[in-house]
Parts: sequence; C-alpha cells; structure tokens
Amino acid sequence: MSLPQKSCTNQNAERLKNQGNELHQKRQYRAAYRKYSEAIKEDPTNAIYYANRAATSLALNECVFYLILFTVLNGHRYMDASGDATKVTSIDPSLPIDSDISSHQ
Repeated sequence: MSLPQKSCTNQNAERLKNQGNELHQKRQYRAAYRKYSEAIKEDPTNAIYYANRAATSLALNECVFYLILFTVLNGHRYMDASGDATKVTSIDPSLPIDSDISSHQ
C-alpha cells in the first residue's frame, strides 16, 4: 500500500498564477502583473511565478515604450524583470531564462 502524496503546491498561489496567465494571454499585462505578484506573496519559493511576472513586465514595458517612447517607468519595468529573472535562477537554476531579461538592468 502506498501513501498518498502530499501536495506541495499552494492552491491559492496556483489559482492566482492561472488568473495571471489568462490575463497575460488577453494582453491585460498590468492586471496579470498584479496576479503574479499576489501569487509570489502566497508562495515566494516558486520560480515560475517570478518568471511569469518577468515576462509580463517585459510585455508591459514594450507597450509603454511604444506609447511614450522612454520614461522612468520604462526603466523601472526592466529593473523588475531583471530582478525577477535573478530570483528565478536563485530558486531553480534549471529553469531557462531568456538573456533578453537579464540584459535590461
């Protein structure tokens, strides 16, 4: 008889991540960013949440860049993405990180 495996996943964090994924697919990047941030608060040890937030940050940055060219907000978004990419590699070095993320510091 085998013992049931304990779920290591924070269900609320996963729900928030899934909501963020749906919003990102709809190009609602600000809302997606907030959902990923909430997921990170629920489970700061999950590298995927940081990776998703970094990707959304870059997508949001592209929208901002094309709307207002270059602003302080633009630079701040890249810093968020770079910080999240660093966090991803510190939590799970096996996850691939796009070099474009870490180059925008």
